[in-house]
Amino acid sequence: MRTLGNRKNEIFQAKLKKEAAEVYPSAVQLIQRLRNKGFRTAVVSASKNCGSILESVGLIHLFDVKVDGNDAEALDLQGKPHPATFLEAATPFRRGA
Repeated sequence: MRTLGNRKNEIFQAKLKKEAAEVYPSAVQLIQRLRNKGFRTAVVSASKNCGSILESVGLIHLFDVKVDGNDAEALDLQGKPHPATFLEAATPFRRGA
């Protein structure tokens, strides 16, 4: 038996294939400016759809690191309000990678 959350996610994924997510141009411009100045960027989201959304709108390339709900689950990271996902996203930057 499917859980309600799994069904909701299936519906969302199907909708995402038909309709692009809304993009805020000012946010994209800010990230592009920061990257042009040499800043490294990461995106952190509790959503398991973060990567799919960024790929669907062609913005995944703007981030050096992505930690989303799938990564958190795979790495057994605690969720909000615990900072584990943010610390995971910062790890490559701390190592100088």
